[in-house]
Amino acid sequence: MLLRWCPSNTSGPRDDAKFIATLGTRSLLQLNLATFEYYDQKSKKGGIEKYLASEKGEVVDGYMALVKTAKGELIQFYVDQLYAAMKGLGTDDNLIIRTLISRSESCFLITQIDLANIKQEFHAKYGTTLENFVKDDTS
Repeated sequence: MLLRWCPSNTSGPRDDAKFIATLGTRSLLQLNLATFEYYDQKSKKGGIEKYLASEKGEVVDGYMALVKTAKGELIQFYVDQLYAAMKGLGTDDNLIIRTLISRSESCFLITQIDLANIKQEFHAKYGTTLENFVKDDTS
């Protein structure tokens, strides 16, 4: 079903309803062991995450968060979002603020995603602290 969602594998526009139905009705086990694996083998763009990375917009960012959550990689999603918001010319202040505020609130204990984990992963991946990266980019 995910293959029919992506325009690289079929004619016409992306079918968001099929993508939402697939992620919303399949178990995490089925998504990880069958759906994503099948898509990765058949996709012309090299996998669902590479396809989503080639698209733009808040809806696609939401889809990427769902895929990363299903794969147990949500911390990495936030790390990449923060880095992308600050790298190169220009800064996406709204994304930085929204991410930092939402991840620093303690009411999200169920997801086990908090700012401390994001800071740790950011440092491991990019070799600098999140605090320094934000200071350098916003000053």
